[in-house]
Amino acid sequence: MMGTTVLLFTNGKRTAIFDPIKNRHISDITACSEQTDGDSGFNQKLPEMKNAEVFASRNGTVYLLGGLEIDKSSNNASLMAKLYVLNLKSLQWTRKASLPSPRCMMGMGELNGEFFVTGGKELSTGNGLSTVFKYNFDDDIWISCTPLPTPVYGHGCASLKDRIYVLGGKTNEKKLSTDVYFLPTDTRQWCHAPSLLIPRFLAGSTVITSPHSPHTTHGATDTIYIVGGVGNEGLLTSIESYSPACDTGWNLFGEFPGGRCAQTVTSVNGDLCVVGGHVTERDDGDRYVSRAKFDVMLHDVTTQNEEISGNSWRKIVSHIRGIENGLFACADLKLDPAQIGR
Repeated sequence: MMGTTVLLFTNGKRTAIFDPIKNRHISDITACSEQTDGDSGFNQKLPEMKNAEVFASRNGTVYLLGGLEIDKSSNNASLMAKLYVLNLKSLQWTRKASLPSPRCMMGMGELNGEFFVTGGKELSTGNGLSTVFKYNFDDDIWISCTPLPTPVYGHGCASLKDRIYVLGGKTNEKKLSTDVYFLPTDTRQWCHAPSLLIPRFLAGSTVITSPHSPHTTHGATDTIYIVGGVGNEGLLTSIESYSPACDTGWNLFGEFPGGRCAQTVTSVNGDLCVVGGHVTERDDGDRYVSRAKFDVMLHDVTTQNEEISGNSWRKIVSHIRGIENGLFACADLKLDPAQIGR
Protein backbone atom coordinates (compact mmCIF):
# COMPACT_ATOMS: atom_id res chain seq x y z
CA MET A 1 0.00 0.00 0.00
CA MET A 2 1.55 3.26 -1.15
CA GLY A 3 1.17 6.59 0.59
CA THR A 4 2.61 8.68 3.40
CA THR A 5 3.80 6.90 6.55
CA VAL A 6 1.99 8.41 9.52
CA LEU A 7 1.63 7.60 13.20
CA LEU A 8 -1.77 6.95 14.70
CA PHE A 9 -2.22 7.55 18.43
CA THR A 10 -5.38 6.50 20.22
CA ASN A 11 -6.83 5.80 23.65
CA GLY A 12 -10.33 5.25 22.28
CA LYS A 13 -11.77 8.54 23.46
CA ARG A 14 -9.33 10.46 21.32
CA THR A 15 -7.47 9.50 18.15
CA ALA A 16 -4.80 11.59 16.44
CA ILE A 17 -3.00 11.03 13.13
CA PHE A 18 0.46 12.57 13.05
CA ASP A 19 3.00 13.09 10.24
CA PRO A 20 6.42 12.64 11.91
CA ILE A 21 8.40 14.01 8.96
CA LYS A 22 6.43 17.26 8.79
CA ASN A 23 5.93 17.34 12.58
CA ARG A 24 2.23 18.12 12.35
CA HIS A 25 -1.13 16.56 13.12
CA ILE A 26 -3.06 15.53 10.01
CA SER A 27 -6.25 14.87 11.91
CA ASP A 28 -7.46 14.97 15.50
CA ILE A 29 -10.68 13.01 15.68
CA THR A 30 -11.69 13.49 19.29
CA ALA A 31 -15.25 14.38 18.40
CA CYS A 32 -15.60 11.63 15.80
CA SER A 33 -14.38 8.70 17.89
CA GLU A 34 -17.72 7.00 18.19
CA GLN A 35 -18.91 3.47 18.59
CA THR A 36 -21.17 2.44 15.74
CA ASP A 37 -23.47 -0.26 17.03
CA GLY A 38 -24.97 -2.00 14.02
CA ASP A 39 -27.47 -3.97 16.10
CA SER A 40 -29.13 -1.10 17.92
CA GLY A 41 -28.47 1.63 15.40
CA PHE A 42 -27.12 4.25 17.78
CA ASN A 43 -23.77 5.94 18.27
CA GLN A 44 -22.02 6.11 21.60
CA LYS A 45 -18.81 7.94 22.48
CA LEU A 46 -15.92 5.63 23.30
CA PRO A 47 -14.47 5.97 26.80
CA GLU A 48 -10.78 6.44 27.44
CA MET A 49 -9.40 2.91 27.25
CA LYS A 50 -6.58 1.71 29.50
CA ASN A 51 -4.23 -1.10 28.49
CA ALA A 52 -5.44 -0.86 24.91
CA GLU A 53 -3.28 -1.77 21.92
CA VAL A 54 -3.55 -0.62 18.32
CA PHE A 55 -2.38 -2.38 15.16
CA ALA A 56 -2.46 -1.29 11.51
CA SER A 57 -2.39 -3.96 8.80
CA ARG A 58 -0.68 -3.62 5.44
CA ASN A 59 -3.99 -2.87 3.73
CA GLY A 60 -4.65 0.06 6.08
CA THR A 61 -7.14 -1.59 8.43
CA VAL A 62 -6.66 -0.21 11.96
CA TYR A 63 -7.58 -2.40 14.93
CA LEU A 64 -8.02 -1.13 18.50
CA LEU A 65 -8.00 -3.97 21.00
CA GLY A 66 -8.31 -4.08 24.75
CA GLY A 67 -9.43 -1.55 27.24
CA LEU A 68 -10.17 -4.48 29.55
CA GLU A 69 -13.59 -3.14 30.49
CA ILE A 70 -15.77 -4.89 33.05
CA ASP A 71 -18.69 -6.71 31.47
CA LYS A 72 -21.53 -5.39 33.64
CA SER A 73 -24.02 -7.72 32.00
CA SER A 74 -22.14 -10.71 33.39
CA ASN A 75 -22.95 -12.07 36.84
CA ASN A 76 -19.27 -12.56 37.66
CA ALA A 77 -18.23 -9.09 36.41
CA SER A 78 -15.76 -10.55 33.93
CA LEU A 79 -13.29 -8.47 31.96
CA MET A 80 -13.80 -7.77 28.28
CA ALA A 81 -11.21 -7.08 25.57
CA LYS A 82 -13.29 -5.17 23.04
CA LEU A 83 -12.27 -4.81 19.42
CA TYR A 84 -12.88 -1.74 17.26
CA VAL A 85 -11.98 -1.03 13.63
CA LEU A 86 -11.37 2.52 12.37
CA ASN A 87 -13.04 3.79 9.22
CA LEU A 88 -10.61 6.41 7.95
CA LYS A 89 -13.21 7.93 5.64
CA SER A 90 -15.95 8.46 8.23
CA LEU A 91 -13.42 8.77 11.08
CA GLN A 92 -15.47 6.47 13.29
CA TRP A 93 -14.61 3.38 15.27
CA THR A 94 -16.87 0.39 14.63
CA ARG A 95 -17.40 -2.17 17.38
CA LYS A 96 -16.52 -5.74 16.43
CA ALA A 97 -16.51 -9.08 18.24
CA SER A 98 -14.61 -9.03 21.55
CA LEU A 99 -11.49 -11.15 21.98
CA PRO A 100 -12.65 -14.35 23.77
CA SER A 101 -9.72 -14.29 26.20
CA PRO A 102 -8.98 -10.80 27.68
CA ARG A 103 -5.30 -10.02 28.17
CA CYS A 104 -2.65 -7.32 28.19
CA MET A 105 1.00 -7.19 27.02
CA MET A 106 0.13 -9.43 24.07
CA GLY A 107 1.78 -9.48 20.67
CA MET A 108 -0.13 -8.47 17.54
CA GLY A 109 0.59 -9.21 13.90
CA GLU A 110 -0.92 -10.28 10.59
CA LEU A 111 -0.69 -13.26 8.31
CA ASN A 112 -2.45 -13.58 4.95
CA GLY A 113 -4.46 -10.47 5.74
CA GLU A 114 -5.75 -11.83 9.06
CA PHE A 115 -5.16 -10.11 12.40
CA PHE A 116 -3.40 -12.27 15.03
CA VAL A 117 -3.07 -11.90 18.82
CA THR A 118 -0.31 -13.93 20.48
CA GLY A 119 0.28 -14.70 24.15
CA GLY A 120 -0.05 -11.95 26.75
CA LYS A 121 -0.84 -11.72 30.44
CA GLU A 122 -4.11 -12.79 32.00
CA LEU A 123 -5.32 -10.12 34.42
CA SER A 124 -7.28 -12.34 36.82
CA THR A 125 -4.35 -14.66 37.58
CA GLY A 126 -1.31 -12.65 36.48
CA ASN A 127 -0.12 -15.64 34.47
CA GLY A 128 1.31 -15.59 31.00
CA LEU A 129 -0.72 -17.08 28.15
CA SER A 130 0.26 -19.30 25.25
CA THR A 131 -3.07 -19.03 23.44
CA VAL A 132 -3.24 -17.48 19.97
CA PHE A 133 -6.29 -16.09 18.19
CA LYS A 134 -6.87 -14.76 14.71
CA TYR A 135 -9.68 -12.44 13.67
CA ASN A 136 -11.73 -13.14 10.55
CA PHE A 137 -12.82 -9.71 9.33
CA ASP A 138 -15.51 -10.88 6.90
CA ASP A 139 -17.31 -13.09 9.44
CA ASP A 140 -16.48 -10.94 12.51
CA ILE A 141 -15.32 -13.92 14.54
CA TRP A 142 -12.21 -14.94 16.48
CA ILE A 143 -10.67 -18.33 15.72
CA SER A 144 -8.38 -20.21 18.10
CA CYS A 145 -5.03 -21.13 16.52
CA THR A 146 -2.07 -23.31 17.43
CA PRO A 147 -0.79 -22.08 20.82
CA LEU A 148 2.73 -20.84 21.40
CA PRO A 149 5.24 -23.44 22.64
CA THR A 150 5.34 -21.65 26.02
CA PRO A 151 3.34 -18.91 27.76
CA VAL A 152 4.91 -15.49 27.29
CA TYR A 153 3.99 -11.83 27.67
CA GLY A 154 5.61 -8.48 26.98
CA HIS A 155 7.18 -9.96 23.84
CA GLY A 156 7.93 -8.42 20.49
CA CYS A 157 6.01 -9.39 17.37
CA ALA A 158 7.08 -9.02 13.73
CA SER A 159 5.00 -9.74 10.61
CA LEU A 160 6.50 -10.88 7.34
CA LYS A 161 4.39 -11.72 4.32
CA ASP A 162 4.50 -15.46 4.97
CA ARG A 163 5.08 -15.74 8.72
CA ILE A 164 4.74 -14.09 12.13
CA TYR A 165 7.61 -13.93 14.64
CA VAL A 166 7.35 -13.80 18.44
CA LEU A 167 10.46 -12.35 20.10
CA GLY A 168 11.61 -12.65 23.71
CA GLY A 169 9.30 -11.53 26.52
CA LYS A 170 8.78 -12.85 30.04
CA THR A 171 7.75 -16.36 31.11
CA ASN A 172 5.54 -17.51 33.98
CA GLU A 173 8.73 -18.15 35.94
CA LYS A 174 9.45 -14.39 35.65
CA LYS A 175 12.45 -15.20 33.48
CA LEU A 176 13.35 -12.89 30.62
CA SER A 177 13.46 -14.88 27.41
CA THR A 178 15.67 -15.01 24.32
CA ASP A 179 13.36 -17.48 22.58
CA VAL A 180 12.13 -16.70 19.08
CA TYR A 181 9.29 -18.58 17.37
CA PHE A 182 7.63 -18.15 14.01
CA LEU A 183 4.31 -19.25 12.54
CA PRO A 184 4.55 -19.96 8.78
CA THR A 185 1.66 -19.77 6.38
CA ASP A 186 2.06 -23.29 5.02
CA THR A 187 2.07 -25.41 8.21
CA ARG A 188 0.46 -23.05 10.76
CA GLN A 189 2.64 -24.73 13.42
CA TRP A 190 5.05 -22.74 15.57
CA CYS A 191 8.72 -23.33 14.79
CA HIS A 192 11.90 -22.38 16.61
CA ALA A 193 14.08 -19.65 15.09
CA PRO A 194 17.54 -18.48 16.19
CA SER A 195 17.44 -17.05 19.71
CA LEU A 196 18.03 -13.41 20.56
CA LEU A 197 21.50 -12.59 21.85
CA ILE A 198 20.09 -10.68 24.85
CA PRO A 199 16.95 -11.46 26.91
CA ARG A 200 14.37 -8.70 26.36
CA PHE A 201 11.02 -7.72 27.85
CA LEU A 202 8.82 -4.84 26.58
CA ALA A 203 11.15 -4.25 23.62
CA GLY A 204 9.96 -2.70 20.38
CA SER A 205 10.28 -4.51 17.04
CA THR A 206 9.59 -3.97 13.36
CA VAL A 207 10.38 -5.27 9.87
CA ILE A 208 12.17 -3.24 7.20
CA THR A 209 12.28 -4.47 3.60
CA SER A 210 15.49 -3.66 1.74
CA PRO A 211 15.29 -3.76 -2.08
CA HIS A 212 18.82 -5.13 -2.42
CA SER A 213 20.96 -7.18 -0.05
CA PRO A 214 24.59 -8.24 -0.46
CA HIS A 215 23.87 -11.39 1.56
CA THR A 216 21.20 -13.00 -0.61
CA THR A 217 20.19 -13.56 -4.22
CA HIS A 218 16.48 -13.33 -3.38
CA GLY A 219 16.23 -9.62 -4.22
CA ALA A 220 14.21 -7.72 -1.62
CA THR A 221 15.07 -8.85 1.91
CA ASP A 222 13.07 -8.52 5.11
CA THR A 223 15.09 -7.68 8.22
CA ILE A 224 13.63 -7.79 11.74
CA TYR A 225 14.90 -5.20 14.23
CA ILE A 226 14.34 -5.31 17.98
CA VAL A 227 15.25 -2.25 20.04
CA GLY A 228 15.88 -1.76 23.76
CA GLY A 229 13.47 -3.15 26.32
CA VAL A 230 14.10 -4.37 29.85
CA GLY A 231 17.07 -6.68 30.38
CA ASN A 232 18.32 -8.57 33.41
CA GLU A 233 20.28 -5.51 34.55
CA GLY A 234 17.74 -2.80 33.67
CA LEU A 235 16.84 -0.80 30.58
CA LEU A 236 18.66 -1.76 27.38
CA THR A 237 20.19 0.41 24.67
CA SER A 238 21.24 -2.41 22.36
CA ILE A 239 19.63 -3.27 19.03
CA GLU A 240 19.55 -6.64 17.29
CA SER A 241 18.74 -7.52 13.68
CA TYR A 242 17.89 -10.74 11.88
CA SER A 243 17.25 -11.51 8.21
CA PRO A 244 15.38 -14.84 7.90
CA ALA A 245 16.35 -15.24 4.22
CA CYS A 246 20.03 -15.09 5.17
CA ASP A 247 19.50 -17.35 8.20
CA THR A 248 22.74 -16.29 9.88
CA GLY A 249 21.15 -15.64 13.26
CA TRP A 250 20.82 -12.41 15.20
CA ASN A 251 23.47 -9.69 15.08
CA LEU A 252 24.05 -6.74 17.36
CA PHE A 253 23.13 -3.64 15.40
CA GLY A 254 24.55 -0.89 17.56
CA GLU A 255 23.02 1.26 20.28
CA PHE A 256 20.04 3.51 20.84
CA PRO A 257 20.96 6.84 22.54
CA GLY A 258 19.59 5.68 25.90
CA GLY A 259 17.88 2.81 27.67
CA ARG A 260 14.19 2.65 26.82
CA CYS A 261 11.27 0.22 27.01
CA ALA A 262 7.63 0.01 25.85
CA GLN A 263 8.44 2.13 22.81
CA THR A 264 6.85 1.83 19.39
CA VAL A 265 9.40 0.72 16.80
CA THR A 266 8.46 1.06 13.17
CA SER A 267 9.72 2.12 9.76
CA VAL A 268 9.23 5.58 8.27
CA ASN A 269 10.20 5.83 4.61
CA GLY A 270 12.63 2.95 5.07
CA ASP A 271 14.29 4.43 8.18
CA LEU A 272 14.28 2.69 11.55
CA CYS A 273 11.95 4.76 13.75
CA VAL A 274 11.48 4.78 17.54
CA VAL A 275 8.47 6.58 19.02
CA GLY A 276 8.01 7.37 22.71
CA GLY A 277 8.39 4.73 25.39
CA HIS A 278 9.62 4.94 28.98
CA VAL A 279 13.03 5.92 30.34
CA THR A 280 14.56 6.19 33.80
CA GLU A 281 15.55 9.72 34.86
CA ARG A 282 16.42 11.58 38.06
CA ASP A 283 13.67 13.76 39.51
CA ASP A 284 14.11 16.98 41.52
CA GLY A 285 14.71 14.91 44.65
CA ASP A 286 17.58 13.07 42.95
CA ARG A 287 15.55 9.88 42.82
CA TYR A 288 15.29 7.66 39.77
CA VAL A 289 11.78 7.59 38.32
CA SER A 290 10.19 6.20 35.18
CA ARG A 291 9.06 8.86 32.73
CA ALA A 292 7.17 8.66 29.47
CA LYS A 293 8.75 10.09 26.33
CA PHE A 294 6.86 11.62 23.40
CA ASP A 295 9.68 12.00 20.87
CA VAL A 296 10.43 10.51 17.44
CA MET A 297 13.91 9.24 16.54
CA LEU A 298 15.11 8.05 13.12
CA HIS A 299 18.07 6.14 11.77
CA ASP A 300 18.80 5.40 8.10
CA VAL A 301 19.71 1.70 8.06
CA THR A 302 21.03 1.90 4.49
CA THR A 303 23.78 4.48 5.07
CA GLN A 304 26.18 2.25 7.00
CA ASN A 305 27.43 -1.24 6.63
CA GLU A 306 28.76 -1.25 10.17
CA GLU A 307 26.69 -1.15 13.34
CA ILE A 308 25.03 2.10 14.32
CA SER A 309 25.95 4.20 17.32
CA GLY A 310 23.84 6.31 19.63
CA ASN A 311 24.89 9.56 17.98
CA SER A 312 23.79 8.35 14.53
CA TRP A 313 20.14 8.78 15.49
CA ARG A 314 18.22 11.92 14.43
CA LYS A 315 15.59 13.33 16.75
CA ILE A 316 13.06 14.69 14.27
CA VAL A 317 10.37 15.44 16.87
CA SER A 318 11.30 16.35 20.45
CA HIS A 319 7.78 16.32 21.82
CA ILE A 320 4.59 15.28 20.04
CA ARG A 321 2.04 17.84 21.09
CA GLY A 322 -1.34 16.84 22.41
CA ILE A 323 -0.75 13.30 23.69
CA GLU A 324 0.90 14.07 27.03
CA ASN A 325 -2.20 13.70 29.17
CA GLY A 326 -3.19 10.16 28.37
CA LEU A 327 -1.99 6.63 27.76
CA PHE A 328 -1.99 6.42 23.97
CA ALA A 329 -1.34 3.31 21.93
CA CYS A 330 0.62 3.94 18.74
CA ALA A 331 0.82 2.30 15.31
CA ASP A 332 2.16 3.29 11.91
CA LEU A 333 0.22 3.11 8.67
CA LYS A 334 0.51 4.26 5.09
CA LEU A 335 -2.25 6.43 3.67
CA ASP A 336 -3.08 9.38 1.46
CA PRO A 337 -3.71 12.24 3.91
CA ALA A 338 -6.11 13.84 1.42
CA GLN A 339 -8.46 10.86 1.77
CA ILE A 340 -8.89 11.11 5.54
CA GLY A 341 -12.46 12.05 6.37
CA ARG A 342 -13.49 11.98 2.71
